[in-house]
Amino acid sequence: MLAARAERRVDVELEWLTGALQGLHLTEAKRSGADFYSVNPNAVYADAFLEGVLRLEESGKAAVLLAALPANRSAIRRELARFRCGRTLSCSPIELISIGLRTLVLASRTTAQGRGESFGCKVLRGQVIWEGKDRLEIHTTRHEVAFLARAVLEKLPNRLFMKLSTDVDEIMPDGILPHFVCEADNIAMLDLGGPGAGICSQYADDAHLDQLPSDVTRVSQIDYFRQPIFLAISRSICGKRSWQEEAAIVEERGIIFKRVGNAAVKPLGATQALKVMHTLHKYELSEYGLDNLARVIAEGHRVLDVAGCTEDAVDEFSRIHLIRASMNFDYVDNAIALAKCGRTKTAFTHEFLVEMMNLKAVNILVARELRRNHPDAAFSLIGSIVWGQLFVEKFMSYCVPTLLAEGNIPALARKGKVVHSIVTTHADRDIIAAHPAFARLSELADVVFTCFPAEFLTQREAEQYNFYHFYGFLDHHSVFLAESLHADLYLLPVDCVYSQKSLSNLSRHLEAHADACSVAAIEADEMKLLQWLDAQVKVTPHVLDISGAKLLQAAYDRSDRYFRSQILSPGNTAFCRHPRELVWPVVDGLAIRSIFMHPVAVSARMLSRPFHPHHENVDFALLPRLLQNDGKLKVIEDASEVAIGHFGAPAAREEYLDRGFSLEAFAEVHRFDYVVHRRCFASQQLFPVKEPLHAPSVDYAAEVALIQAALVRYRFRADPG
Repeated sequence: MLAARAERRVDVELEWLTGALQGLHLTEAKRSGADFYSVNPNAVYADAFLEGVLRLEESGKAAVLLAALPANRSAIRRELARFRCGRTLSCSPIELISIGLRTLVLASRTTAQGRGESFGCKVLRGQVIWEGKDRLEIHTTRHEVAFLARAVLEKLPNRLFMKLSTDVDEIMPDGILPHFVCEADNIAMLDLGGPGAGICSQYADDAHLDQLPSDVTRVSQIDYFRQPIFLAISRSICGKRSWQEEAAIVEERGIIFKRVGNAAVKPLGATQALKVMHTLHKYELSEYGLDNLARVIAEGHRVLDVAGCTEDAVDEFSRIHLIRASMNFDYVDNAIALAKCGRTKTAFTHEFLVEMMNLKAVNILVARELRRNHPDAAFSLIGSIVWGQLFVEKFMSYCVPTLLAEGNIPALARKGKVVHSIVTTHADRDIIAAHPAFARLSELADVVFTCFPAEFLTQREAEQYNFYHFYGFLDHHSVFLAESLHADLYLLPVDCVYSQKSLSNLSRHLEAHADACSVAAIEADEMKLLQWLDAQVKVTPHVLDISGAKLLQAAYDRSDRYFRSQILSPGNTAFCRHPRELVWPVVDGLAIRSIFMHPVAVSARMLSRPFHPHHENVDFALLPRLLQNDGKLKVIEDASEVAIGHFGAPAAREEYLDRGFSLEAFAEVHRFDYVVHRRCFASQQLFPVKEPLHAPSVDYAAEVALIQAALVRYRFRADPG
């Protein structure tokens, strides 16, 4: 009787009835301790739909959500006729979605009110659909539930859900994020139910988009709406249809997300948004952030979207910090928009960020071409950033010659394809390419120059844009290029020299399942170390082949005040104010324990999984963002394997305490480090140097234990008893 009455009513009441009955199924599944699989009787399912769901279940997914593409019932019946065989209908996911797309009945464009904007996406019944070349991207306020594990149902609130498709965010327990179907899952369905099914607007405009917020009443619904459903399509099946480029989709998506978010959530305002972002950053630094980084980043995006930071509402100070927060939370598009609204006050920031994203896009194309030319090669990428006459000379006369030693770039070239990514200015590129050492380098590696405008250097100084934030984004171009190439990454500072087998030893550790490698360096007096390097015999022109033990000893004998200030010794009364590592004299040389490490090498495996770059600083946040809670960091224990002599440290960092080591001061300096940084301290690096300047420490073990205890962060625990 209810069904008969509902059929005579409007579509909404039919949905309520369907949702309520589906809620009863959930309640029964919970009572029975069973998993829940949902089948829509008004839908057509692709081949092996349930097999695909089971694969996701076996991989640990507690819930699977998708969007059902609406299809015209009569039109799809004709399209599916050729897939029937007796009483069965067999159609692959890509075929099903492609022919379903072809049956959409496109309504005429309506007149937009207000701004009169129009978009290339389509809007229908709580769904926004973008048609790309090879896939559909769907964002919806009404998810189709394919699977809920019993672990989810065990925590199901004791209530009746009137509309499962729109209440699924309230069903999910804290800490469980559903899996939103993508092309690789091979899961697809067409919805044939309800009046108007398969009727879409040709264009989405103000009138259509204004209907979306009415379906969104909770913040969690906005989060779910932001999650994309991807369905693969075939152009040969779809026929001649217009489709959108990815850049256009990204632009429209951002506008629609902001509209939906702003309509459902009262703007936070700049001050409150910055407080929330600061809290999220603190959470990310903590032990808890290791497990939940993707959710932290997603929440940061949501906060920035609903902050309500319009041009007139944000002061200059807040705008600058909102731009930084957007960068750190991998939301560069938002940073660019904020910088653009700042007009002249953030003009350089806007120009710089736009150019950085353009260069990133160019390098993605470069990576695709390299991969196309060498489809089966194992790639290794060496990243260097250098500009200015002095640094270019150091790079080409000292750094590159040590990299050309037989155990470095040549060793990598024997195993696969080597790419040397050099980030510099156009003028310095020409100087580098004309240097005599460049010919040998280009024989062994494909050199990819990423050139930024030289005027950025003077503009940065004039605008007082932070040097390390500027440098950090430039440094990330090698990271992005390695990511696109699926290459092992060797991120090497250019004001350093490297021992003869550094790269081959790092490669060996990556092959032995290290996800990343780090090692400390000895900071040496520049003039003294370069004089020593000039005196070394070059058996091969433009090649410096120096053993690890020899380089360590030479750098230590010429170590600078900064390095010596980090040595824990009773005689050291001018201790470094901002130490990255602590150094103990021991019987066999120097024991170094680092708390803040540069990612010297990162595996292609690690770069191939999703991560969110920090953009501003490689040293500070790249390792934590890559490793998260399950990555394996190899701290090189025998420094002679990867010996590094650093000779270009800026004098500005040479600040010293007027007394010896202070545990309180040390802990305060590292108060905001990531958990990963603090865990590095547990690994000892031995620098086997002779004739140390200080007597071996008699309290080494006790001092290490005391400092390590001060660095440990604990989780709250609720163990029984």
